[in-house]
Amino acid sequence: MKDEWLSETYGYQSTHFKVDYRRMQTDVEYRLAYLKENLWAAMVELGEASNELPLKSWAASSPEERQALYEAGRARFVGEVVDVLFFVANALTAAGVTDSELQWAYGSKKRVNENRQASGTYNGVTDEKCKACHRALDEPGKQDVIVNRLGTYCSIDCALNDRVITEERTRS
Repeated sequence: MKDEWLSETYGYQSTHFKVDYRRMQTDVEYRLAYLKENLWAAMVELGEASNELPLKSWAASSPEERQALYEAGRARFVGEVVDVLFFVANALTAAGVTDSELQWAYGSKKRVNENRQASGTYNGVTDEKCKACHRALDEPGKQDVIVNRLGTYCSIDCALNDRVITEERTRS
């Protein structure tokens, strides 16, 4: 994809579908409805892409038959995944994400994944998660890990929020 993927999406959606990005900056309900619609559509398209693959091993009598089914559905699979990308781009532009921000976030997450794999101990599940939001502590933007007597947190906001919740539970 080109470096201007999101800016081109922004222009296309504004021009052809009259998406009002200025309104999205001030009208949270409009923005959230657009995000929801596009994320839902992306999930539906992802399901359609999956349907183009020979996923049922019992439905084909041999690996050769599965290969033939895969080849027959490959172009439709690619088309459905491209539809997914259109809806993902719409959602990212609605969230105000720029091309450079997307490139930075993608690169940062890629490095996290590479480090996890290189560690030789990563099994797809990490116990290193924030006590409050349950996100992995090695995610991009989670450099301010906070450890206190209540647990380990990805940010001061999570630590403070969990403290308030813990205090409310103890009072009840």
